[in-house]
Amino acid sequence: MTDLLVPTRPLEPYAVEGVEPGGRPTRRLTVLTPLYRESAATFERSARAVAALEYPDELLQVLWLVEAGAAGDQDAARAGAAMAAYRRAGLDWRLLRLPDMSPKGAALNHAFPYAEGEVIAILDADVVPAPGQAAEAVLALERGNALVQAEEISEPGPVSPRVPRRARTRCGTPPCAGSSGWRASMSWRAAPSTPGPPHGTWCGRCAPTTWRSPTTGPCG
Repeated sequence: MTDLLVPTRPLEPYAVEGVEPGGRPTRRLTVLTPLYRESAATFERSARAVAALEYPDELLQVLWLVEAGAAGDQDAARAGAAMAAYRRAGLDWRLLRLPDMSPKGAALNHAFPYAEGEVIAILDADVVPAPGQAAEAVLALERGNALVQAEEISEPGPVSPRVPRRARTRCGTPPCAGSSGWRASMSWRAAPSTPGPPHGTWCGRCAPTTWRSPTTGPCG
């Protein structure tokens, strides 16, 4: 079961489109991707996306997270093959074997001590960020935002993120959830705002916010 946290004091959004195109970020970025019993195709697609990121190599750290022990051997083998095929010189791209991969929060807790970045991005295995998304997100954080959340475009399939969409529609504020989140490494303060243009990236400045867990639906 997933709890949706809905901020009670939403702020006006402003879009990442205001970030200067081609700008060069100055903060070190760590990308964490938990990979748990994924297909070989998913590993390959994720590796291809890493290789395509337009972010300075000297400022980028990519950590792939797989399970330790025999249970994670297949994932580790698939990860190693994908990394070897798409690794680029100078990129700090590592594979971490962790004792717990389920739930995802456990894996992230084990991985955070290895993250060296001033900004941490958590990308699910099935997320394919645009090449310039990392730079745009970090530039937005450098302008004073605490959280950048990319709007998700879902491929057709049996699973649909209807609950977050319903919360956004009914409350006017998206939950602090999603499969592509970027935030300052010293902060877990969500930016309560409404989405930007369709298929864009939204962000907002933080304010004192009271969080509550809804009890009667997305709006509580």
